[in-house]
This record gives sequence, C-alpha cells and structure tokens, in this order.
Amino acid sequence: GVAKIAPSLIAGNSIVLKPPTQGAVSALHMVHCFHLAGFSKGLSNCVTGKGSEIGDFLRLHPGVNCI
Repeated sequence: GVAKIAPSLIAGNSIVLKPPTQGAVSALHMVHCFHLAGFSKGLSNCVTGKGSEIGDFLRLHPGVNCI
C-alpha cells in the first residue's frame, strides 16, 4: 500500500489509499499531511471502511485505472 504512493505520484497519478480498518487513523493523518504540504486537492485521497463493502466499488469505478 504505502510503498506505492511515491512512485504513483512521481509518475503523475493521483492516489486513493484504502488502508486496513486497523490503520485507518494513521492513513487519514498521512493524507492530511500531504494536503498541509501543498498537494493539489484530489491528488491524494483516503477511503476508509471494510474492504468487503467498498472493494468492488473501488475496483469497478471508471476513474480507477490501477489497483
């Protein structure tokens, strides 16, 4: 997960981070730090919830090109 963020951003992609439920708070803080650092709105995003409930939505969304 997190190790793929820098290469994705360097390649010019935006990211949607879906952390494990137990790590959601730290992931939200990390994305907030990106925003504080001046990242453009929508460049780094975080979606929380159970993978079994939102996984298919993320996988099938037309705006998601790579998982």
